[in-house]
Amino acid sequence: MTHAAHDRVPGGRVLACSDEGFAPAENLVATRVPEFRFGVFIPGKGQEFDSWETRRHNPAAPDWAIVALGSPGAIATVDIDTRWHDGNHAELGALRALCAGPGESPGRDDPRWVTLLPASPLDGHAHNVFRTPRGAEGAWTHVLLESHPDGGIARLRCYAGEAPAALDPGGGTVRRVRHPEPIPRGGDSPHHGPTAEAVAARWAAVAPGERVDLASEGLGGRVVATSNNRYGHSQQLLADAPPVSMGDGWETSRSRGPDHRDHVVVALGRPGVIARVEVDFTYFVLNNPVALQLLGARATGAGGPGEGDWVELTGRTPVKHLAGAVLRLEADALAAVGPFSHLRLETFPDGGANRLRVYGSAG
Repeated sequence: MTHAAHDRVPGGRVLACSDEGFAPAENLVATRVPEFRFGVFIPGKGQEFDSWETRRHNPAAPDWAIVALGSPGAIATVDIDTRWHDGNHAELGALRALCAGPGESPGRDDPRWVTLLPASPLDGHAHNVFRTPRGAEGAWTHVLLESHPDGGIARLRCYAGEAPAALDPGGGTVRRVRHPEPIPRGGDSPHHGPTAEAVAARWAAVAPGERVDLASEGLGGRVVATSNNRYGHSQQLLADAPPVSMGDGWETSRSRGPDHRDHVVVALGRPGVIARVEVDFTYFVLNNPVALQLLGARATGAGGPGEGDWVELTGRTPVKHLAGAVLRLEADALAAVGPFSHLRLETFPDGGANRLRVYGSAG
């Protein structure tokens, strides 16, 4: 390498981006170390991140951001840092560059863009450092960072020569260095439900045939299985109290494979006939599922339902338009109403919800 180790991004600015639903693209060029304040939620968005994070389920992937470099010139090494993002980071990153004249603000469709880094896999919560030989001899003024298909990237660094020694690929072409700090998770905290005595007392106050929330934790409802519990304790779905934030619910990782679905299985407090189901997305504005499906089962043994026991209550139902709202399904909209002992909520392809209510009568 003939160029000095020098980062061309500081002093630069973000000119445009496709989306910045969760966190602004301007954080990409910040010189401070990315911060993380676990449990701090921004109204209408979600967990606060010191990064660029786009909404889930991008229908026009990839997301992109255009940056005017602070000091134009060659770019021989790139660091796409996903610090604090793991499970919600961009799956792939790509970089293009061009040389523009004074005062120009190139757009995404400018024909002068040159690919320095094709779409390449990114690790979560890590420095992802790549050699970019095509950029080593240019006099680049702007870069276009792509996030495939969506997700979070904390910082972008464009080095004229080598990256800092602790990160540089050396004689290789790529090096990924995971950050040592553990990321707090909403599902990590122990959950303390009501005692058996408290549940029995609640049921004792219910009149025969009275309509109640059969999934309520206060009436003994409990989550017995989940595919992914990445960002929120799934048992929170069954809390009696209204939700207070996006962290007060069940949220899964961003899925990347085709035909993915997540699920949560709830054992109702007592078997019963369903009158109405509600799925509450109050604080899931940018990351509720694209669609969901509900299934019910009546288990007679202690082992819970088998795969052949499930009965479809709904087909795959679009819910993206219900971001920040509540899906309500009355009995006449359900293909079956039970009696059921268990309910299975499936989300396509992923996402989250604050609450699941299953109103009905026991028996």
